[in-house]
Amino acid sequence: MMRRPAAAAAERSAAGAAKGGGGGGGGGIGRGDVIPRAVMLLVGNGFLLMYAFSIETIYAMFLKDNFGYGESVLSMVFALNGVAVGVLQLLGMRHLVRLLGKHMMLIAGNMCLAAGMVGVAFCRHPVVHFALFTVHIMGYSLADTALVALISRYASPATQGRSLGLNQAAQSMARVVSPVWSKRRLQLPLGALPYLVGSVFPLVGVAVPFWLYLRSVEAKKQNGVYTRGGGVVQDPGRQVGGVIGHNKHC
Repeated sequence: MMRRPAAAAAERSAAGAAKGGGGGGGGGIGRGDVIPRAVMLLVGNGFLLMYAFSIETIYAMFLKDNFGYGESVLSMVFALNGVAVGVLQLLGMRHLVRLLGKHMMLIAGNMCLAAGMVGVAFCRHPVVHFALFTVHIMGYSLADTALVALISRYASPATQGRSLGLNQAAQSMARVVSPVWSKRRLQLPLGALPYLVGSVFPLVGVAVPFWLYLRSVEAKKQNGVYTRGGGVVQDPGRQVGGVIGHNKHC
């Protein structure tokens, strides 16, 4: 169904507020070619995510040192996780976006990635260890999907391509920096330090989607919209034409 005018205006205002513009009006058009602040923050979150995720490049050495497993086990672990990620993207992602919203899904992805890395660092029971490694992989998959969606949302049409390209560049840099740093510290006890340090990065990154979510909710409230039951509903006291409008999740 078509969104009601007040709800649609609230969403434009929420995105505009986080961009640092005037909420979708004409005030920010003159700066349409500047990448918004919200996008720059999300790109920073992307760097932190990829830094943590790229520590898996030392996972082969980690498995051999701590479990004595070789390449065959490593290949099986990555193959099974690849299938799991494919199933999640194909069957579950749409429902998760509807249930959580993009901001909360990015927060959940950051948290799962961090929790999985802490578990991988400390757990030496093979079954639990590999289950936590899957949590780590799934967390990145959730976060990266939500991240791209949010960058597309907060970027203006004129800057959307450059914004997504900047995100890719930042993640590529993280892919280079993370393994170099991690390998130099793998020699420390049990090789746990790279994973522990890496888990801090997505935890720091949680601040970005959480702040954007609060800004989004506040902007919707200012436009007579409030959250209820996981959705966003127009304030009955400020209905347009006597009809309650429905909006997308934040």
